[in-house]
Amino acid sequence: QQQQQQQQQQQQQQQQQQQQQQQQLTGKEGEDESEDEEEYEEGKEAPCIEFEGREFSGRINEPGVDLRKPPTSFQGTLGGAMSLSFVARWDALNKWSTVLDFGNGSPQDNVMISNQGTTGNLVFEIFDGNASSRRLAVPDLITLGETHRYLFTVSAAGQMRVWCDGKIVGEKSNGRAPKFNRRRELYIGTSHWEPWEHVPFRGSIADVKVWQGSVVDWGAVDPDSGENAGEQPDRQLLMQVFMEVPPNERVEKPLLQGVVGGLTSSSPELLIEEQFYQDITEGRVRAAYLVAALLRCCYGVVKYPASEKIRREVVKRLNDPLKVARLLSLTALCGPFSCNVTAKLLRVLTAALDLGPSETEVPLERLVLFDQVSRVMPEICQTSI
Repeated sequence: QQQQQQQQQQQQQQQQQQQQQQQQLTGKEGEDESEDEEEYEEGKEAPCIEFEGREFSGRINEPGVDLRKPPTSFQGTLGGAMSLSFVARWDALNKWSTVLDFGNGSPQDNVMISNQGTTGNLVFEIFDGNASSRRLAVPDLITLGETHRYLFTVSAAGQMRVWCDGKIVGEKSNGRAPKFNRRRELYIGTSHWEPWEHVPFRGSIADVKVWQGSVVDWGAVDPDSGENAGEQPDRQLLMQVFMEVPPNERVEKPLLQGVVGGLTSSSPELLIEEQFYQDITEGRVRAAYLVAALLRCCYGVVKYPASEKIRREVVKRLNDPLKVARLLSLTALCGPFSCNVTAKLLRVLTAALDLGPSETEVPLERLVLFDQVSRVMPEICQTSI
């Protein structure tokens, strides 16, 4: 019996040891998997190429930089969706001076950014083999001696876009994504063309970053402008945006004596209610102040967003006819001149419906919104507008 008890105890101990070993292995595997997942999530928006940059003299005999060589020594393949960012200063508009040229020849599957000829136009061009190319040119974007941060993106579907200092300055919907191949040279400050055809760049190129396989937002390029920026926003600037009306948009409030726009002062639509409380005993604030605060916030987000992603989301909602109809109803509820809600609404819609510099066609939904506002505004303000 004692021997049987000892054998049972040994078996139990062995089983416990096996269970502990399995738990340790499982825990390590789980930790490894979670670490891999965290690394993948962190590296998802990380650039595959980074180059500190330097000054370029623009001399023909000065070699440019090839990111295939040290210290960068990038050996990967580029193609499809891609994002390219850098900080640049042009000291001369040399003939087709090139910031970057990733390719195999002149031309051969090149991805190129340069000034157009000897002008201040900035060109983002993608070649398909040595036959044709798709070009996005932004007129008069380059000013000699000025330093700016730029971002160039192209989606897998060929949507090309150019940013400058946080603003979209050019778009092309029918562009082309670069072919997948291992381009022989990744030039910075020079190109594959002969130096008398594309004169070397003269100026400064710094903080070069390349994202392969993703279209990044401006927040990935300039962390100070992102949602997680370390610095607090300038309260004075925010209050100026929210509270101040530009001088060219300031209008005197109509006098409510006699006839205003064909209506007498007894017309309730023209009464200006500036008392903060509608019922001070119950603490109820007048609706005009709440609507005005909402419109100020919308205008601030559209004009000075913390990130471009937030601005696009707000603009998308302000392009929804149902949302606009609700804002128009709130404006009609308050009266056109109380807290200047009508002027604030028009400012918000003007900022949200403004066409981009490269938008040559107006979407049908935009025309519907214009018609909607045009029909409702006279009803809200009657003949006073």
